[in-house]
This record gives sequence, structure tokens and C-alpha cells, in this order.
Amino acid sequence: MSLEVGPHSFDPAGCTSIIELLESRAELHPEKVAFTFLPDGEDTGITVTYGQLSLRAKATAVRFAVSAKPGDRALMLFPSGLEFIYAFFGCLYSGVIAVPAYPPRRNQNLGRLKSIIDDCDPTFVLTTSKVLTVAEPLFAETEGLADLAFVTVDLDEAADASAWSDPGSNGETLAFLQYTSGSTGNPKGVMVSHGNLIYNEAMITEAYASTFEDVSVSWLPMFHDMGLIGTTLQPLFVGASSVFMSPASFLQKPFRWLKAISDYRGTAICAPNFAYELCASQITEEQKAELDLSCLKIALSGAEAVRPETLEAFIEAFEPCGFKRGAFNPTFGLAEATLMVSSAKAENRPLFTLVDAGALAGNKVVLVDADSDVKTMRLVSNGTSPLDAELAIVNPESLEVLPEGEVGEIWSKGDHIAKGYWRNEEATQETFKAYTADGRGPFMRTGDLGCLIDDELYITGRQKDVIIIRGRNHYPQDIEFIEATLMPIMLRPGLESNSLSHSNVDVENESHLRELSQALASE
Repeated sequence: MSLEVGPHSFDPAGCTSIIELLESRAELHPEKVAFTFLPDGEDTGITVTYGQLSLRAKATAVRFAVSAKPGDRALMLFPSGLEFIYAFFGCLYSGVIAVPAYPPRRNQNLGRLKSIIDDCDPTFVLTTSKVLTVAEPLFAETEGLADLAFVTVDLDEAADASAWSDPGSNGETLAFLQYTSGSTGNPKGVMVSHGNLIYNEAMITEAYASTFEDVSVSWLPMFHDMGLIGTTLQPLFVGASSVFMSPASFLQKPFRWLKAISDYRGTAICAPNFAYELCASQITEEQKAELDLSCLKIALSGAEAVRPETLEAFIEAFEPCGFKRGAFNPTFGLAEATLMVSSAKAENRPLFTLVDAGALAGNKVVLVDADSDVKTMRLVSNGTSPLDAELAIVNPESLEVLPEGEVGEIWSKGDHIAKGYWRNEEATQETFKAYTADGRGPFMRTGDLGCLIDDELYITGRQKDVIIIRGRNHYPQDIEFIEATLMPIMLRPGLESNSLSHSNVDVENESHLRELSQALASE
């Protein structure tokens, strides 16, 4: 595996750790801006170069080393911002295992957060001074959390970066724990190693043809794997630049995201389906006149079901602004695979396939024509697995590998697969140590259902973890995303109708995110 993606003779895939990767970037191009944060999504951003980030990571690590040793855990409670990045890299540079989570809100029940804390047993909690004013009282009144020590990163004392010593991390060293939703049970901490990150970033680089000249523009929360790995570490991997704003900035005014893409000449974006739906329905003709989206090479859609009608609506709305249809890249992934499992092929994206809906309900794929008289469904191709990662469609009961056209559980194998669940050997064996009936493995079982058509992956549903609210099925990852990102916006007076309107779809098919957020708010 060799991926020289910049003007220097440097292969990032050959790095043994994220520390080595950032140090190489800081040495090769110390003055290049690595991250630009837009505090309100519009004004001039706050920047940090690769050289500055290296020094800040070392100084932060020196401070952490006073009270923690390599292998200890640090709970990270941050809104989007440079402070999260400093804290995350400070953890990596000190050998402390980062545990990103969403910051608590006032009067919030800390049940899920306490489950994470009980499971990972952190040495301290990293946060900002603003979040501390909310979190500290909540922790003080919650049994078992009162004695946790807080460390604020935005008010940290100066530390001498020259006092930093390399913790000796390698590919097997754990970088962070990504906790799953836990909506159907206790949250499980996915153990992601430095090697997992390097390999998955190499997969992403190959799939998107990422380069040193790319500019990522994002609003995704960094404590989720899609925001952390897809829009924070991926630009670092190729030596590109990242521009980002908070989720609230986007949800309050979706135009801010597309305007930032236009202004900063963004080449790569990624978001869930609902974000593209919001843009297609919310942004006015007057606002479109200010946009030039011809710079976009990749518009990844993932993290929730990709709807063909949403992609078509976005294309129709923004092709006059220069957006190219082929930029859309439906992608399948999950935390247990670090992030990416498969990605659409560049030569045919986005690719839709029409199938018989009745046959699909019986786990069979029957291709049909548009003028067919049977009830049909359009499926979206999620392409193939890059590099030498493997995909298999498996009967979850017999464990037999299924041929093309048959629906089964999606299994994945390769160096992108995480090390298992933190302190949960039983669940690790069940999910990460699967073998097919003919002895191939070990595979990671995704729990998602899909099929192969012409060697391309199509997602058809989910085998487990479905939660029924008001008679409709919802997935845990949707609930987690709502809880962490959309609920604070939904609950603000006067923002609901402006921020989460879905005027381009009928009532029957209205986005389940709106329904789910309302259901959660009332329960």
C-alpha cells in the first residue's frame, strides 16, 4: 500500500501512528493551515497550522502526563472547535486513550454518559470552561461522578512543548474509544487503534482520490466518528486543509455550509442524508445566486439511509450553482470498522437500481424496469471496499456466503476493523470474530442487511437494534445523533419550523429525523 498524495515524497500509509503522521506533516509544511474554525459559521475563521498543531499537541500532552499515564482514559466533553482538536491530539501524544462524547446540557439526565464513564473508568474529564459550568454541577449531583477531576483545555496553563517525550505508540496502540449508541443496552466502547486509523484513512484516500490540495468543509460533530475520522483526520492524512463550523451553525442556517464551501473552495464534504434534504428545501434562489459549487469533487452521503429522491432534489437544486452529479458518493460504514466499509465507484456514482419491492421483502433481489407494473423500490449502490478490505454477504443463521442477488448480513474483513469492544469479550467474540461456514474469517458482523449486484453493495435494512417508537422503526445511531446534535436545536423556541422543515417531501414520507426528535422530546 503506497499513497503519495502530496508534493513531497511521503507515503502517509507507511506511518505507524497518528503521532508520526502529524510530526511528518509539521516538518514537511509547518506553515500550511490545517484547520479553520468558523465560530458562527460566517465570520472570519480561527486558524491553526500544522506546525502550531504539533507544538500545541506536545504542550497539551506534557500537561496531561502530570496526572495520567499511557493507557489511562480521558473523557472528552467538547462542542465543535479547536479545543477539541487540541485535546484529542494531546491525548494521542501522551498515550492517553481519548473517549469522545457529547457535552451535557442543563437539566439533562446523565444516564448514558454515566454508563460510558462506568465502563471506561476515566482518569479525568477534558472540557472547556463554558461546558464546565454546566457539567460540573450535573456531575456533582450524580452518584458516582462527583469525584471526577476536570481539566479545561481553553484555560490551560502554559506547558513546555520541548519537555514532551514520545509515548512510543505504534499500530496496535489504542488511540480512542468510540462508544456506540447503547439505545438497546449499555453503550459499548469500540477500541480503535492507530493502525486502524491509518488504514481506514488510506481506504478513504483511495476511494475519493484525496490529495494535498483538497479542502474539507464540515459541520459534523467531532465526537462522532464521521466528523472525527472523515473530516478531521482525513485532511491530516493527505496534508490537506479543513474548514469547519458547529452543527448548530448549520442547522440554524443551512446556507452557511454551502456558502463556506463556495468561499473556501471546498473540494470534499460529508453529511447524513437529511443535511442534503435541508439544503435542497431551505436555500432560496437569492442565496443560490451567491454560490459556486463547481469546486466540489466529493459529496459523501452516509451515517443514515441514503435516499435517491434526496440526491436528485439536491442535484436539481444546485446544478445551476456548478454542483456536479458525479460528486455524490454514497458510502457505508460504522464505528466497528473505524469508519468506512465501502464507497461508491467514481465511474458511475450515484448509481440507483430498481428492484421488486415484494421480492425484496422476502430477501430476494429482482431487477425490474421503470415501467413495471409491480411495486418497486430504488436501491442506492454503496460501491465496493477499497484496498484489500473484504466484503461478504452471509446468511446470519447458516453462516453460508450468499451469491449475488440474495439478501444477507454484511460482513467486513481487513485492517480497518477495530480491535473489539472495551472490556467486553463476549460482545467482541460475537461481533468481531465471525467465521463463514467454509471457515473464512475472522469477519466483523455489521448487523446491516444488504446484497451484491454486479459486485456493488446495496443496503436493504438492518437485522438488529431496531427500536419501535410510535409504531415506526428507528435505529440507535439516529437516536444518538438526535440526542447529541439536533435536540438542542429542536428545543430552542422559534427554531423548529425554520431549521427542520422538509417542505419538499409529502407527509407520509417526511424525514424520520423530525418525527424521532419530536418523539424523543415528548418522552
